Amino acid sequence: MSGPRDRNLGTIIGGRYRLIRRIGHGGSAVVYRARRPGCRPADDVALKLLVGLEGNTAGRFQREAEVIAAIEHPNSLPLFDYGFADDGTPYLVTELLRGSTLADVLTEGPLPQLVVVRMLAQICEVLKVAHGLGIVHRDLKPDNLQVEMLLGDDGTGGWVLVRVIDFGLARWKSRGTLSEAGSVVGCPRYMSPEQALSRPVDARTDLYSLGVVAYESLTGAPPFHGGTPLVDLMRQISVRPMPLHVHAPYVDVALARLVMQLLEKRQSARPPSARAVREALRLIERRMEAATPISRDTEELARLPSAG
Repeated sequence: MSGPRDRNLGTIIGGRYRLIRRIGHGGSAVVYRARRPGCRPADDVALKLLVGLEGNTAGRFQREAEVIAAIEHPNSLPLFDYGFADDGTPYLVTELLRGSTLADVLTEGPLPQLVVVRMLAQICEVLKVAHGLGIVHRDLKPDNLQVEMLLGDDGTGGWVLVRVIDFGLARWKSRGTLSEAGSVVGCPRYMSPEQALSRPVDARTDLYSLGVVAYESLTGAPPFHGGTPLVDLMRQISVRPMPLHVHAPYVDVALARLVMQLLEKRQSARPPSARAVREALRLIERRMEAATPISRDTEELARLPSAG
């Protein structure tokens, strides 16, 4: 039995976007498939409409629009429009993405190693741009990664396109923060130790979350799961994750080492930048594509220097 009909469906927002179908929702916003007058269904867009005005929600929504506009990258989400509905509710319009979230994809189990390597590399490309602008995502997780993929005939490789979405919790260094002092923001299962402790974050905070995403993509589950949000937070702070090879002994040695380095508790022990991680992934991908045994030289190149 279907639930109550969304009263916004059919409404025209901003004088030109007719809401066709509800396609997603979060704590303070709803995302709709929208169509402009005279346009074909193939030209539909995604319209994100704010539905809650508590605290700094409106400010965060505007900040998200600014961040999306600033990050121009094929693996990010282009901003087409930003404005206010007749009742003053803010909205933003972006490309209507195909595919599924990584969270949905992972319900079918872990992904092939080469697909994971290519996916992580694309995420790093977006993070390079964002971090270069002083932007920290702070909420990198499978729900915020939109994926399209076509696996090879043997199921071990193939084409993948990932888009980093939802910058609603992003911190822009030059613009200050909209979070309350001492508040904990993010998803406990993917949150870095410094976030869990309400300590200052930087680019390496996103790299920790990237490590959690990589761990889950390769093994089928994040390092810490099954507990309450508070338990997950405490584990992020004080418990070392089980080595990746315990759950997935088939994973490439250099790739497993890189993932575990991303999951270091101390920021200074993690790779220094998304650029460094991208270069390590490039080496791993090149060797996997050539299907050659791991060499000592490649192992050394993939063992990144820490930031400290």
